[in-house]
Amino acid sequence: MESAAAQRGTQVKTTRSSRNAARKGNEGEAWKRMGLRRLRQEVRHDLSCAAQSYGEVQQYLLRHPCKKLQQRLFPVADGEGNVIAVSVMWVRMPSRTTASGLKRVEDEYGTGDVIPVGTQLLGFGGFRFTGEHYDSDQDGTLLTIAETEPVSGHPTDTLLDGVASIATALPPP
Repeated sequence: MESAAAQRGTQVKTTRSSRNAARKGNEGEAWKRMGLRRLRQEVRHDLSCAAQSYGEVQQYLLRHPCKKLQQRLFPVADGEGNVIAVSVMWVRMPSRTTASGLKRVEDEYGTGDVIPVGTQLLGFGGFRFTGEHYDSDQDGTLLTIAETEPVSGHPTDTLLDGVASIATALPPP
């Protein structure tokens, strides 16, 4: 039996490989490498950034409006009965500086959030994204934000964090 440290190390390597596949636009392969499959998805385009946020994040977006907000919400599942809800948001800001500023505020736990699309759309009952399993990535003026939550089963924190990391590498819809 593998030690917990060895399992985490294996998960980190798998996550890295999956992120590379996602960056290349091969989403199916990214999830497959993690032992997951996407079940379905909901896409929202052209949402208002300030209206779709709260807290200090909303205050920042009121002072520095975004150019575009797109979101995807979908579940992934593994072979052990674990289902994970994934929310990915792509926020296009007017400049690299405003994108960096938004990332600083968004990355600090407890300062607010860009609100993920309604979780009821997935049909898994009432759950909410807590921000506990979160990652973000900035590429120029684009900030990608991903959150994950377990909706059934008992996925590990390492798996939940890995899925969030991979989701930040997905291209916008």
